[in-house]
Amino acid sequence: MNSDREDKNSGADKADSDQLNQSLEAVELDTEKNPGAESEPGIGADSDPSPDLGPAHADADADADADADADADQSKDANDPGLNALFDSERARERVLGIPRRVLYPLLGLFAILIFSFWIVVQNQKEAVNQAPEEIISSFEQQAPAPLAEAVTVGSSAKDFKLVSLKNGKEVGLPTGAPVLLEFVATWCRHCQAMAPLIAAEIPTSGVKLITVGAAKETNERLINFHNRYKTPGELVNLVNEADYDIARNYSVAAYPTMIFINRNGKISDIKAGEIDRAELRRALDEANSEALTG
Repeated sequence: MNSDREDKNSGADKADSDQLNQSLEAVELDTEKNPGAESEPGIGADSDPSPDLGPAHADADADADADADADADQSKDANDPGLNALFDSERARERVLGIPRRVLYPLLGLFAILIFSFWIVVQNQKEAVNQAPEEIISSFEQQAPAPLAEAVTVGSSAKDFKLVSLKNGKEVGLPTGAPVLLEFVATWCRHCQAMAPLIAAEIPTSGVKLITVGAAKETNERLINFHNRYKTPGELVNLVNEADYDIARNYSVAAYPTMIFINRNGKISDIKAGEIDRAELRRALDEANSEALTG
């Protein structure tokens, strides 16, 4: 009996062994038919179905995400009223009267240079007018001729003369029956320059005739330029030689300007040396033109 039982167990074990061998053979056969089945990714339930594209694709994704974030931040800043106001304020500070500072400042600098250059030109012209000729001595007393012993004084008769007009070339002398202002000048004299516009303004309405005499040995051109500069009315003559200078000596010319006021009777009503104001000039002109003082 025991022998029979052992035979049955032995047969069962053999059957199980045969079944196991068949299973292994089936697996081996399947492996031979599909050799790459075990190496393919994504077969298992736990594997990632998306393909792996490598580190380059990962960097591109990161850049795209950064750009998206930057666009979002920019859009947020554009919609921020506080930031917009700050930007507008910064732009406003960069402009003056609507002009950008980088444009305005160079223009202002150029304008300042032009103004300074114009000022230099004007100053040079003034110096050219004020500068005395080389042959003239610096002192007024030495420049002016010494008066003669018989020189005229206030109340005495005016001495006639004959000179050539620088305006038309005609002979000029003291007019008869008319009040006259006989003014001896030097073009470089500052007092003469100060008096010239006053005389030019007062003479036309005073009824007094003006004769301007250049008495500093200057060229006719300088005297004409001086006369035209101040638009002085009346006649213009110049003392050019020693004989002419006797005229200045006769009228006691010792400084510039010297103004001889002569009434219509040919009498000297006043003598002014140096610069005077407008009121004093008017009084002297009125006195020369006054009927009460024509004797």
